[in-house]
Amino acid sequence: ADFDANNNLESLSNMTVLEQQISATRSFGFGDEVQRRVLAGTSVLSSDRFHTHYEAAALVRAKLSRSLEGVFRSESDTEAMECDEGKVDVILIPTALSFPCTLKPKNGDGAVSEIDSTAAFANDVMTIPISLGGFPSVSVPFQVSTSEGNDCDDVRKVVGLQVFGARGSEATIFKVAQALSSRR
Repeated sequence: ADFDANNNLESLSNMTVLEQQISATRSFGFGDEVQRRVLAGTSVLSSDRFHTHYEAAALVRAKLSRSLEGVFRSESDTEAMECDEGKVDVILIPTALSFPCTLKPKNGDGAVSEIDSTAAFANDVMTIPISLGGFPSVSVPFQVSTSEGNDCDDVRKVVGLQVFGARGSEATIFKVAQALSSRR
């Protein structure tokens, strides 16, 4: 369907005051990337795509959740201080695959460049399984040292480390996050 500016303006004028306020808030308050993700999610959840996408995603979510649940110690094991081989209390992973980008990156000529939306989606790969499985998590800033091609230059950068655990283990997750945060 072609975009018709006149029909779009006419539909805007037919909105209630509340609908106009919501539309203004959503377009003003969200950046391009957030709007793109909201529209993608809305499209996937539309009624004509429900059976194609949502039901399959629900099956994947259940399988992922069961797999991750099997990695963690149960509460009774933790309370009894039993050592269950291969089971853990929390998992620590990077929040993203790369260092954080600058908010307004500049090209060599000083002009502000656009952030690649595909790269932004790809960077979410570390947080999606935890959210999809419904596991509690927290991301904490953590300073790391890197040598950028020169062994003499020690550059300090901040990365996000994600701590996640079994459902109901928020207290343990917060303790680990606090310990990581205090190492500055």
